[in-house]
Amino acid sequence: MFYEFGGQAERKFPDQDLPFQAVGFENNVKEDDSYVVGVKVNLNSHIVSVSLGYHKKIYNEPYEISMKDIEAHPDKYLVEEVKDGYALFVMDEYTQEGWTIRGFDKEGNMVADKLFSAEPRYTNW
Repeated sequence: MFYEFGGQAERKFPDQDLPFQAVGFENNVKEDDSYVVGVKVNLNSHIVSVSLGYHKKIYNEPYEISMKDIEAHPDKYLVEEVKDGYALFVMDEYTQEGWTIRGFDKEGNMVADKLFSAEPRYTNW
């Protein structure tokens, strides 16, 4: 999927400078019109789970959010555990919320994000 649809995503894992790479594509099958987002995690990033979505607008300034915040708003987020360096999401349709991506460590602390229309970045501010 990353090679076929990814654009900038590559077969190898992201550089040390990037916490993850994300790709998305629309499934145009009439019986299942869905949107798929794949996240390839840098193996050195310590990301064990990934979320899509947001419950308040956040811009580029430093901010705090944890897995507890995500769990407090289950109607606003999708969460997947990272398996073999990947997390895969299937949504009903493309949304801006689906391109707000965050990575969390095993303690539930945010270690990286990708806000809508921005590049992935580490959030160790």
